[in-house]
Amino acid sequence: MNSLQSALALLLLAASTTACIAEASDTGSSDSASTESDLTASRRHLTCNLEYARYSPDYATTFAATFDELMSDVKTKGATASDGKYAFQVQVNPDPPYNLPFIVSIRDLTADKNIAYSVLPAPRLGGQFLFEMGARIPSISLPSISLPSITTDQQYDYARTYCALYLAE
Repeated sequence: MNSLQSALALLLLAASTTACIAEASDTGSSDSASTESDLTASRRHLTCNLEYARYSPDYATTFAATFDELMSDVKTKGATASDGKYAFQVQVNPDPPYNLPFIVSIRDLTADKNIAYSVLPAPRLGGQFLFEMGARIPSISLPSISLPSITTDQQYDYARTYCALYLAE
């Protein structure tokens, strides 16, 4: 592995283990403990995207799966975005031993194992993205359409996910 690939792999590993949370979080136990009104709490949505990425020979991403769920549903049932190969899962521990109730993981469905895992503070409104997480995967080939209507296969060797919390209208 050359030094550029090593540096990119290290950068991705650092990004996957660091959560970028805009504010300090609540305990995650209930929406009523938050400073938001009940109406606002009932409109909070968590939206997450799962993508495939490559960093060499150029940077490219392609959509894999998404979910957009009420945060109250995520707290009680969790949420998953999957394309059949990989899945991004979110769960909430209602009684965490510390202030880290938000559990996120990227799962390899073929091998039936987590390839990336993190435990984070509860998400809060106020930032564009809550976090980004990624993991190196065996290279996969996916079709890509380029002009003029020529289909070529593109190689991707990372699974990447990111989420945002927003208020529904």
